[in-house]
Amino acid sequence: MSDIITGHSDSGTADKTGPVTDRVPSPLLGKLAVNLKKERKKQRYSQKRLAEDAGISRLIISNIERRCGDPRLSSMEKIASTLGVPLSALLK
Repeated sequence: MSDIITGHSDSGTADKTGPVTDRVPSPLLGKLAVNLKKERKKQRYSQKRLAEDAGISRLIISNIERRCGDPRLSSMEKIASTLGVPLSALLK
């Protein structure tokens, strides 16, 4: 019988679905990653300076460019505003 909280069975075998971190990155996140890095480099921003100017953590910029995690809309809006581009331009 499987434990609802842990997903482990009484026999010691783990649930086959795996952890939540096993998800496949969305195509939209891939577009955001490529377009953000391209625009950031075009404007000669380092990740550190862009993050400072946008008022967010450098790790957020790094994670977006590496397609890790799910960035918050508010973070994406701050980045786009700092770069002077519409958010939609980073998602094309």
